[in-house]
Amino acid sequence: MPLTQTDVQSDACVWPDVVQSSGCKPAATISAQKRRASQCLDSLDAINRKLPWKLPGDAAGPAFTAEDMQLLHQFSTKTYATFDTAPSQYPIWQHTAIRIGFQHRFLLRGLLAVSALHLAITEDQTWLLASSSVNFNFALTEIRQVMDLGVDDANAPAMFLFSAAVVVHALAVGSVQQAIDPLADMVQCIRTIRGVMSIVQPFYHVLIASEVEPLVLNGIRKGFDAPAEDILALKELVAEWGGGWAPGEDTVYGEAIDHLYAVAREARGCTPGISVLGIVFSWPHLLPEPFLSFLDDRSPIAVIIFLHFTALMDSSADFWCLD
Repeated sequence: MPLTQTDVQSDACVWPDVVQSSGCKPAATISAQKRRASQCLDSLDAINRKLPWKLPGDAAGPAFTAEDMQLLHQFSTKTYATFDTAPSQYPIWQHTAIRIGFQHRFLLRGLLAVSALHLAITEDQTWLLASSSVNFNFALTEIRQVMDLGVDDANAPAMFLFSAAVVVHALAVGSVQQAIDPLADMVQCIRTIRGVMSIVQPFYHVLIASEVEPLVLNGIRKGFDAPAEDILALKELVAEWGGGWAPGEDTVYGEAIDHLYAVAREARGCTPGISVLGIVFSWPHLLPEPFLSFLDDRSPIAVIIFLHFTALMDSSADFWCLD
């Protein structure tokens, strides 16, 4: 059932309290949203540049090719089942996402880009990497056009589905291309997750009344509870480190650990057939922004905390893009 306003405001909801009504928004809020959207798109560009093919400068993109149809077949028969750990939600990716993608081409391009990378894991063919890069570049071109016009109720579900494809794409690029700096790539992926989520957050109530509602609710904690003392022990590490922190650094680490502890207890307690990836990937969105700066600087404590998150990701699902 859809969430009530009380549910949305409760601690069980991992969506931060930036959900806004569809009425007028302060100019400062609109400006901040546009800035986050621009930063997100820049991050997506940077991720896709790790693939060695570039898009010529024309905007809208050509018609879909026979190779694209092969990728669509790959997605609708195999790749769709890798987006979730809950079989009950497979039809959303196998049917609903593709149908919405026919209405919003940037989504279909994004799905094809992921499908190409998935196929490239088992078929070492250069054209797959080229096709992924080109399709994703076309998707970004069209996303920028959507941003210029403004995300609205009609395209918000497509944007939400694209946000999930973005996460898979960002992780998968590191799987098919030898990473020079895996940590930097993961930090970039986190910034991408945060950026895309900031774009769709104002449309939360639209999303939970749409066909993508089950996917949105994947990020809502359901009260599962499993031991995660290994995560909680990180607080002892912070306490024993001996100081030398930047102002507020230890507080930032404490907050990041608290969020990771809550996420780990929920994820590890999920019963088979329950979607777990939405919970796991809520942690990057919950992080205090300074944590990413400490991670950029290779702070040992920040790196250790982050490695515990990657271990949680790896243990939560057999996810091809994390190999």
